[in-house]
Amino acid sequence: MTTKLSNNNKFVKLWTPQMKRRVELLFYNGASIVEVCREIGIVKKTFYNWEKAYPDFKEVVAHGMIAAESWWIEKGRENIGNRQFNHALWLLMMVNRFRWHSAYAKREEKKEIINEHKIEVKNAVDIDKILSDSIKSAIKPLNKEKVH
Repeated sequence: MTTKLSNNNKFVKLWTPQMKRRVELLFYNGASIVEVCREIGIVKKTFYNWEKAYPDFKEVVAHGMIAAESWWIEKGRENIGNRQFNHALWLLMMVNRFRWHSAYAKREEKKEIINEHKIEVKNAVDIDKILSDSIKSAIKPLNKEKVH
């Protein structure tokens, strides 16, 4: 899509090489779209309109989202054994920001036909219960030591 750029265009005024670099750095440090919008000084609707209208902006956002997800994955990997790391909050961020739940929310289904009557057996996987149980078992109360 080709968009005519004029001097009165908000995109032209705000999307300078310096702003482009600042947005890249935000994403590379795990920032969200909302944080990027705040930095640029626009609302989310404008952000999504720009993403559709301006190829340069769209490319920065596409690479930035990959970089942000990578940043969050790295934080999770670095803190896998850290009992003080909030694993539940990290997982919530991954599910909500990067749609990780779609990979885990799959249901197993097994169907059988017996004596010409259809019997449907579903083995549902309760992801919320599995995650809750694993978080409870992984997070044990920390020993409170006296600090001198």
